[in-house]
Order: sequence, then C-alpha cells, then structure tokens
Amino acid sequence: MVKIDGARIRAIRELKGLTQLYVATAVEVTTDTVSRWENKRYPTIKKDNALRLAAALEVDLQEILEREEDLPPPEQPVPATATDVAEAPIPTESRESQTVVQGAAKRHFTFRLWILTTGALLVLATAAALVLVLTRDREQKSDPTITIRRTAPPHFIAGQPFPVFLSIDAPGDRAVSVILRESIPPGMQLGTTLPPISGHDKKDNSIKWLKKVTGATTFAYTLHSDSAYQGEVRLDGTLKVTGSSGSDLTIVGDSRLTAGVFHWADANRDNRISDEEILAVYDLIGTDHTIDVDMGLIEDIWLGDGYVWQQAEQRLTVVE
Repeated sequence: MVKIDGARIRAIRELKGLTQLYVATAVEVTTDTVSRWENKRYPTIKKDNALRLAAALEVDLQEILEREEDLPPPEQPVPATATDVAEAPIPTESRESQTVVQGAAKRHFTFRLWILTTGALLVLATAAALVLVLTRDREQKSDPTITIRRTAPPHFIAGQPFPVFLSIDAPGDRAVSVILRESIPPGMQLGTTLPPISGHDKKDNSIKWLKKVTGATTFAYTLHSDSAYQGEVRLDGTLKVTGSSGSDLTIVGDSRLTAGVFHWADANRDNRISDEEILAVYDLIGTDHTIDVDMGLIEDIWLGDGYVWQQAEQRLTVVE
C-alpha cells in the first residue's frame, strides 16, 4: 500500500483536461473510487493501482504520492544541575556547622529544580492548549465538511441525450439542507431528472433542487440538442448549504463538452464500448435506468463489434 496526495491528483487531472471517467477507465476502477481518492477518503491505495493512476495522468509515481517532511525532534527542557547553584563557601569551624550548611544548599537546589520543572511543564501545557485552539479555529473557518463534484462526458452526439451527474458528499449522520442550481446551456433542452427537480426558472433557464442530504448523495439530469448543434457546451451551477453565510460552494469537476460523432459512453473515442467503459456507465447510472440514456443501445454496442454514426440518416448503427 502507498499513501497518495488526493489534492495533487485532482490538480494534475484537471490541468491535463482529463475527466474522472477517463481516469477511472484507465485505472480499471469506478469514478466514485477516483472521487474518493481525490477527496482523501482513501488516503492509501494498492501500489498497482497507484502505478496505473500515475500512467493515466502521464506522470511519475512520486508525483502523486504524499510527501512527508522530516521534522526535527522537539527540544527537551534541560534540567538544572548542581553546578547551576551558586556555591557559597562552607565554614569549617566544626563538623556540625558544615553539615547544616550542606543541608541548606541541598534544599535550595531541590527547590530551584522543582521551580524549573514546574515552569517547563506549564509552558508545554500552555503551548499544547494554544495549538488545539488554533487548529479548531482553522477547521471551523475552512468548513471542509461538504463538497460537490460534477461528472459529465467530454463529448456527445448532437440530437442524442447525454447525462450529467452531481455528487454531494456531506460526511456525518446529520441531514443537511441544500439548494442545488444548474443552468441549462443555450441550445440545450432538459430531459429527465433524478430526483425530480423542485423548480425550473424559465427566465434564466435554470433548474434547482431543494433537498436534505446525508452522506453521499447523487443528483442527475439529461440534456440534448437539435441535430444541427455544433461546438462546445459549458455547464455551470452552484450549491447553497444551510447555515452558510458566505458565498455558495463551487462545483468542481467536468464543465465542458464538445459535439461530435462519438457516443458519450465511448470515453476513449475508438467507436467501441469496452468492458471498463460499460462498467463505468453502470457505476454512474445504476441498474434501475431511471435516467433516459438508452441503456439498451449502449449494451448492444458493448455486445457487438462497435458502432458507426450515420450523419446523413442521423442515427447510430451497431456493428455486428
């Protein structure tokens, strides 16, 4: 097992313009697993998976491993010794008086040693309490409890529906109220939604959900254009959480798609749907198929030898 740096993995993937679906397909895991890696829900993974992950991101393995800096050992308080005590000349008039003076010196040394030890312990206790207060304050200000990520295919065929998924992670057992908004891009029409939306604002052509979420919760919807659509689609949305006084949470992940001749489930654009690609689709959609993405066609392509998009006829043909 090796320890990975989720934040660095996400930064490298987004810098290279790679989707979670692509990375999951290359590593042969689910997109949910990739999301948990990036959010540090799985800080350690198998080395074989780490090597495949580095290869998918086109970097060396060391680039995605957590880097631990060597910290110097804390300084220990140096106890006072007998030499720290100023030695006074001891009268030698009699053996009895010398014994009295030596006893007083020992008691003086013991008292100073107790003062130094007690002071050091108080300093250490105060420092530890200060660190605890600062850490709690930093955690409260950063509020890293809730995250949201969008997963969408990098391409689609004009006129054919494609899905968009929004995954909210709200750790803990307490239900949190959220308002999730997504803008419908120009030239796009809304298809099915999961769960049903709470409202559709026709003025700015946006949809929204008002829900209570606990743990990991997924929202989804489908879009489609007319058959003549060309160019790029940009997705945008916000998440507002109950009790938040600042700005809305940013939705990270996929935000751009391009119209073309490749099916949205064909992640590597080879006119086939492989075992890994159809597993990635099932991880996203599940087995109830409540989102309108024509799973029957996807399964036919997977079982066949590929597909071809017939531009003139505006239909996709499965190669047997």
